Amino acid sequence: MASRQELIHLLTFVMDDNDEEEMAALLLQSNNSSMNELEAMSHVLAVATTTRTRFERPENFVLLQVPRYNDFQFRMLFRMGRSTFEKLLLQIGTDPVFIQNNPGGRPMTPTEDQIMLFLWYCATQDDFMRVGDRFGVASSTAIDCVDRVSKAIINVIYPEYVKWPTFRRAKRIMSSFSKRGLPKIVGAIDGTHIRISPPSEKPEQYVNRKGFHSLNFQATCDNNLLFTDVYGGWPGSVHDAMVYENSDLGKRIARHPINTCHGGYLIGDAAYPLSFTLITPYKNYGNFNAIQKRFNYVQSSSRVVIERAFGLLKGKFHRLKNFEMLRLDRLTTIVHALCAIHNFLIVNETIEYNDRRERVDFDEDLNDETITSEVSSSSAKEVSRKRDRIARTLYSKRNNHH
Repeated sequence: MASRQELIHLLTFVMDDNDEEEMAALLLQSNNSSMNELEAMSHVLAVATTTRTRFERPENFVLLQVPRYNDFQFRMLFRMGRSTFEKLLLQIGTDPVFIQNNPGGRPMTPTEDQIMLFLWYCATQDDFMRVGDRFGVASSTAIDCVDRVSKAIINVIYPEYVKWPTFRRAKRIMSSFSKRGLPKIVGAIDGTHIRISPPSEKPEQYVNRKGFHSLNFQATCDNNLLFTDVYGGWPGSVHDAMVYENSDLGKRIARHPINTCHGGYLIGDAAYPLSFTLITPYKNYGNFNAIQKRFNYVQSSSRVVIERAFGLLKGKFHRLKNFEMLRLDRLTTIVHALCAIHNFLIVNETIEYNDRRERVDFDEDLNDETITSEVSSSSAKEVSRKRDRIARTLYSKRNNHH
């Protein structure tokens, strides 16, 4: 938990002026004993960067102010520690997107500044004008910086950190999930909605079941909350099952189910059709038995990793809770880039980012469970029998232990 002194020191930099009453109110809330470090970081940064409408551009923010932050303060503002930031800079800093294409023109913003700007933009709900003011650039330049950095992350970080598991890794994942009771789980799958401004073309297609405009993204993750596949950018009205059917992963599994899932299967909620490689919970038609109830409980407790992964991602990067108007292709690139950064942080910041003692909010999202067919193919009986076998084995193991 952050100390009062650390938060005071941070707020003197983040807030537009030194309003003691407002600062005291923020600190009173952020020092609430029920808040852990991540919650305090998110609360102070979110409130302090959005409560003021007047903004005075800080002088040489990156050059003069950022070096004065300690590691906690740096991580609070840029969502990673200094050493992790330096590693990110080293890995993506040489990407061709940062090469000056017009040598005779205005010098490009330093790469380090661009990455900081990108992280600040994604960590807050500041608009581009405000972000540009913070970093001493025009709003159009801020947009270009976010565009470059997200592309660099996709080019360099994404292929290395967001990978479908190999056979050997899949076996380790299955072994870990099996400790919860279900065998051969290769990952959990779910969708999440990213709120957006109404698009200019066919805005009605982007209205989801809760009545707001969004893009629907699908992801799978392993037992350690690492994303193993990310796909999306579909209009919010599109059902999760349709997104899965059209995804590259869904098509690969349809063509080569055993090889793709390494003899195992994904687990998902009832929004997805039951298949040999995607095991969903039983639907309650009023005739639930003890075996089905036990299976659903264990399946849900295993599947919760993907909800926790989405919750951790959105808790870290507040931009994902609401995007101002951007070209949808740019927005989709940013979401994929942040999923890659999520994995990058889990791998490189095991203490700060991936502490299992730290409470992570679940992704509060739409649930389309009630409007999907129970099975998806002509082999419906065989698929149902497979789930029944798993459920009976799980139930018998529980009884043997008792």
